[in-house]
Amino acid sequence: MAAHVDTLLALFKRHYLTAFDKHDFVPLFSSIINYLTTNQELQALMHEAYNQSRALAEITHAFQTTVGVIR
Repeated sequence: MAAHVDTLLALFKRHYLTAFDKHDFVPLFSSIINYLTTNQELQALMHEAYNQSRALAEITHAFQTTVGVIR
């Protein structure tokens, strides 16, 4: 998991200053989302962590409800 965190932090560091200066966060978010959606190992780890943590499930539900994601 540490390698995934390092990669995500590197992506953030690579794009953040440019995004902040140009007020364009699309490349930053796109790179992070692309990494998350294409990395099956990380998805499995996140899924496992989710299933093991009731608190995370409650926080996720509260966030989704607040932003209207739940249909």
